[in-house]
Amino acid sequence: MKSALLYTSVFIYTFLINSITAFAGTTLQWQILDNAKQPIKNAVVIVHNKQKTINKKLISDSKGMVTKEIPSSIYAPWTLVVSAPNFITKTLLGISEKQNHLVIFLTKKTFNENVLKGKALNFSNVRRDGLIDFGLTLFSFNLTELWNITAANFFSPKIVSVPSFSKAKVPSNVSLPEQTERYWISVRLKKENYEFTAPKKKKYIAHTLHGQFPLKAAINEIQGGSSFISLANLFKFKAYASQEKSFTKKKDENIDFDLSKKTINGSLQVTTNTNTSFQEILLFSLLEKQGQYLPFDIKRYTSSGSTLVIPKEGLNKSVLGLLTNKPDEEVEDDRLNTQTPKLLFENLNIENFEMLKYEDLYTVMARINPLKISVKTQSKFLTAKKMSIALQQATSGKVDLKFLPLLKTPKVNKNSIHLNPPKMSADFKPHSSVLQLVEIKEIFMDKNKKHKILTTKVLEEVGVSNWTNTFNTDFVNNFKKDTNKRYALQIIFLATTGQSHTPSHATRSFQELF
Repeated sequence: MKSALLYTSVFIYTFLINSITAFAGTTLQWQILDNAKQPIKNAVVIVHNKQKTINKKLISDSKGMVTKEIPSSIYAPWTLVVSAPNFITKTLLGISEKQNHLVIFLTKKTFNENVLKGKALNFSNVRRDGLIDFGLTLFSFNLTELWNITAANFFSPKIVSVPSFSKAKVPSNVSLPEQTERYWISVRLKKENYEFTAPKKKKYIAHTLHGQFPLKAAINEIQGGSSFISLANLFKFKAYASQEKSFTKKKDENIDFDLSKKTINGSLQVTTNTNTSFQEILLFSLLEKQGQYLPFDIKRYTSSGSTLVIPKEGLNKSVLGLLTNKPDEEVEDDRLNTQTPKLLFENLNIENFEMLKYEDLYTVMARINPLKISVKTQSKFLTAKKMSIALQQATSGKVDLKFLPLLKTPKVNKNSIHLNPPKMSADFKPHSSVLQLVEIKEIFMDKNKKHKILTTKVLEEVGVSNWTNTFNTDFVNNFKKDTNKRYALQIIFLATTGQSHTPSHATRSFQELF
């Protein structure tokens, strides 16, 4: 009898423990932040696995926190769907019980834009020396924006005329102090005003760089068919002015920059063991402040290494490297040998020079008589569909860049996308992967439509905490698309180096949807 009672007691005790455990489940606490690490209130989190969904939507508090006991019947791995007004919906796959203090970052939508405009003033030491002085106004970007970086982050696709000389055209975020230079004819330039667009409701650091480039060398490059970004190694930046700005109101902003006070007096040496025979690398020197990265120089990497300027007194210096394939080929046009100088410049369309488009200069350049000119394809950075991105801190003024390999174009089926993860060296550890539905645009920078920038705008996003090579694309099929717009699926693989848990390298590729 006692044995039976003891057995019954043990059974009841075990049953109660299991019942309580099943009822209690797992307590999870997640925090929802924007990319500026500010909490998002009233964000909605939906949790489910392959079979069940928590009926009640979870709402974040004023600190962005969501705390919930997940019943054991809804077992891991879980899928989280996180949404908030004015933010891109993010789906997180493969969440385990161990990720009970997960921080989730949401990206603000960029359907609306503010315009930052003003004047770049007090350029120092502007002389008649064969060098064009110019200002380049830029915004800072955060880590999430870095993985989606395009040429439009640095050069406005909006091209405007210089008031003092209408034949000269520049990106709208370029300004020109009053100056006169001669290249067979005297040209007076003056454009104090700049203009650049940025997403609304975001904090930025904005600044203007004072740079120079040699006029004659630049025009010679353009004669060979080079695009504006191909001239980066001719740029020399010498001064800057910065301001912090918060676009919290629904209005444009005005900032004037005084370029007479701060000089760029330091440098970084950059090397890489990447074979550049078939790939090209674009470099930027950056200062990091409060999670924002501000560029100070731009260069195309050379086989012997590159030097980037940066303020010597700045902390948290780093280098951003963008790697993509080189153009397929260079075309040499023998017909140019027999052209007269006038016909030569007509065929080369010198007006396509983005920094200074001298549309009628060929009429006064009779002294030019090259034997042969190589007509180059424009840099792939303007329209790259595949890119490897490296962000590395500088140590003792030096950076040895390492890159993840470029991805193959993803294969898109009706309900899924398949892609083999890249083969990585031992320097990298896989971090996560992101699948995005993006809207793509090709913006032409000249009237003859020879030079263009490819831009992307993220519409929906799926994040995977563990690397995978197969994604469900229901979120793409369910998105209401505009038949007049172009869309693509973009895959981004993220990796870390050393002991860091924050991704510092990415490789991405996209496939347009037809």
